[in-house]
Amino acid sequence: MDKSKTKINWSRIGLKVAIPLFIFIFNLIIVAPLLSGEFASEFHSEQPVYVKIFDFVNNNWPDVFWVDFWHGGFPFVNGFSPFILFGRVLGVFDSNFGHILRMLSALCYALVPVTLYYFVKIITKRRLTGLIAAFSFSLLPTFSALFFPQIMETSAEYFHAPWHFIVNVYGDTLHTFSLVLLPLLGACFYKTLRHPSFKKIILCSLFIVLLALVDFITLFSAVILLFVLMFSEVLNSRNKTQSRLGVFVICIIIAFGLISFWYHPGFYSYFFSKGPGFEVTTNLLQSIPYLVLLIPWLIIGVFYIFGFRKHLQAFFIAWGWFTLTFTLTFSYFIFGRNLVPEAHRYLIELNMSLCIILAVVATLFFDWIGRVEGRKHRFVNFFRFLFLAGYILTVIFYSSSFIRNSWSFNNPKNIENEAAYQVGAWLEANDQLKQGRIYLEEGKNWFNLST
Repeated sequence: MDKSKTKINWSRIGLKVAIPLFIFIFNLIIVAPLLSGEFASEFHSEQPVYVKIFDFVNNNWPDVFWVDFWHGGFPFVNGFSPFILFGRVLGVFDSNFGHILRMLSALCYALVPVTLYYFVKIITKRRLTGLIAAFSFSLLPTFSALFFPQIMETSAEYFHAPWHFIVNVYGDTLHTFSLVLLPLLGACFYKTLRHPSFKKIILCSLFIVLLALVDFITLFSAVILLFVLMFSEVLNSRNKTQSRLGVFVICIIIAFGLISFWYHPGFYSYFFSKGPGFEVTTNLLQSIPYLVLLIPWLIIGVFYIFGFRKHLQAFFIAWGWFTLTFTLTFSYFIFGRNLVPEAHRYLIELNMSLCIILAVVATLFFDWIGRVEGRKHRFVNFFRFLFLAGYILTVIFYSSSFIRNSWSFNNPKNIENEAAYQVGAWLEANDQLKQGRIYLEEGKNWFNLST
């Protein structure tokens, strides 16, 4: 036996482990305060909503179909993700749910750039491109603030932090969790398109199911990414267009079949008649004449530029994802029209796609330095080092204010000093009014006594 063929390449294995571990630890340090405490310091945080849902599930299990929080109540399926239900069934959540939620937020936040690194590494086959994309995504301010004044105002309050950091501060843990799954789904689907098999199709479908059960809105963003990946393969395959389309359709059909136990016909009826889907359907129907005129020319242009150019596939994936996501968010913030449910929540995906574009362009320039003729090898490496160092320092410079102040936004809060908590504790101790509302001068807010 040839021992050279069985020799383990420890340096390569070390890189495979070290790079994702570095990205994870770097981002975990940014949100380190989330690893302690129980309550968020941000007044507008959604964390109390999740805590309230957990209390409802825990106190009423297994009779949790009807939620009586507001007015006459509503079916649980029409309002909340089943994620907390699964946690209750598996017994992974205890009474200290607030602390568990903060820790989950920190871990998911640190994992999002890691999964983005793997996705970019797979579609570009370059470790360097994945690292640049993950590093850029971890620190760069949200690109959309340049176009949307509402976003610029909020971004400035948080020292122009990355938008996924701001979303995490606002306590949208399930959205952050779904963003961990989104690049993994993209990577799995890309491999399935390249080399289809029954096992890979089932795995992709399960990823879609998991993502949908964690956060239904992110499912629409996932479908956009899957469509771009599928179209990128169609652009580069002369005789396999039908098989690529078939893989896409089969994955969607299997996934929606598997989630029908939760997202059943009654849910879709509510979603598209009274929920966010009603506005989306109306706006899309009104946009059909414009789409009929625009789409054929767009397809011709895309085929002319990217058709059968394999070396441009990664750039097309990033550009296509960016263009579609930017169109959706632009329509919402500028014209006030939702073409997908809650289009304002697609800003993180917009940043992801832009960071991939930056990484692809930076890698092309990095490679171009090596192809410049008339330079010795040591000078090529020196100029490459200067370029990467310059890029890293530029990103750190623009993010310096955010890096210095990142901990201040996630410090735990002692709610025993809050007026709402003190009033609630007094009412409970003195067995006072259990229903109705009370007005607190501090904060100028009404509070429901039942909650």
